[in-house]
Amino acid sequence: MTVRRSIGLGAAAVGAVLVLALLALVVALVVRAVVAGHPGDLNITNDSDEAVTVSTGDDEVEVTAQGAVSILDHGCTAGDVTLTFPDRDPVVVDGPVCPADTIVVHEDGRVGLDPGPAARTPGPSGG
Repeated sequence: MTVRRSIGLGAAAVGAVLVLALLALVVALVVRAVVAGHPGDLNITNDSDEAVTVSTGDDEVEVTAQGAVSILDHGCTAGDVTLTFPDRDPVVVDGPVCPADTIVVHEDGRVGLDPGPAARTPGPSGG
């Protein structure tokens, strides 16, 4: 009579599952650290017919008429954002402004914040 013992195969399978679970955990932690380390891009859109200079306190960029700029890896501004136009008084956007929002100069010259897509998407209740 021959007796097979499968305990070795079962232990190997459990060990393989544990190794795979540990690898998955390490990958998840690395991805989370990379995403958390990326502060996000600050976006500015200018739909008007005049160029505007945007100062975040840390950076100053010019956005051409009908143009857009992304300040890469900027994250949230430390404070207010100032938009300077050639023929009118500067406009101050209360800060901090974060990458979830886009600073928008509308066609008529109004300045505002456009919430990102996540803020515009209705929840499960539809509102």
